[in-house]
Amino acid sequence: KRKPGGQPGHDGTTLQRVATPDQVVVHRAPRCRCGHSLRQQSVEGYEKRQVFEIPRVHVEVTEHQAEIKRCPACGRQSRGQFPPEVKRTAQYGANLRSYVIYLKDYALLPYQRLRQMMQDLFGVPLSAGTLVGMEQECAQGLKDTVEQIRGEIAAAAVGHFDETGLRIQGKVSWLHSASTTSATYYRVHPRR
Repeated sequence: KRKPGGQPGHDGTTLQRVATPDQVVVHRAPRCRCGHSLRQQSVEGYEKRQVFEIPRVHVEVTEHQAEIKRCPACGRQSRGQFPPEVKRTAQYGANLRSYVIYLKDYALLPYQRLRQMMQDLFGVPLSAGTLVGMEQECAQGLKDTVEQIRGEIAAAAVGHFDETGLRIQGKVSWLHSASTTSATYYRVHPRR
C-alpha cells in the first residue's frame, strides 16, 4: 500500500553537479523574444545544467616500430628494442585484458556474452581460446598474491571456512572458501 518512490526514512541519492566539468558548451542568446538583437549585450549570468555521459569508446591501436639501421663502419644491421610487453606482431593491451578479466571473473559474464559484448561495444573480436588464455595469464601473475593470502589466513587466530557444491563439465566439484576479516581464499577441488 506504499506510494511509488523513496519511502520515509530512506536516504536517497541524487545526481549532483560537479564543480569542474570536463567540457562546457555555451548556448548563446542571440535575440530577445521581441526580436531585438542581443549580440552586443554583455552576459549577466548563466543558467547551468550538466549531462553525465560515457564518452564514445573505441579501441586505440598503437603501432610500435623498431628502427633498423646499418652501421657505416662494419656494415652490420642493428634494430631498436621493443618494450618487454610488446611481444607479438599484433596483441591485446594490458587495459583491454584487465577489462576482460574484470567482466569475466568479477561481473561473471559467460564467455559467449563477453565475446558478443566486446564485439558489439568495441569492435574487438575475441575467441573463447583467447579469453581462456587471458585468464590463465592473469592467474599466473597472481600466484604470489594468492600464496600471500593463504599465508595470512593460515596465520590468523580466527578463520571462517565453508564449501559449496558446483558442477564443472557435468561433474560435481566443491568450492572451498577460507576467510578472515581482511582476506578470502577460494579453491575448487573434486572432493569435499
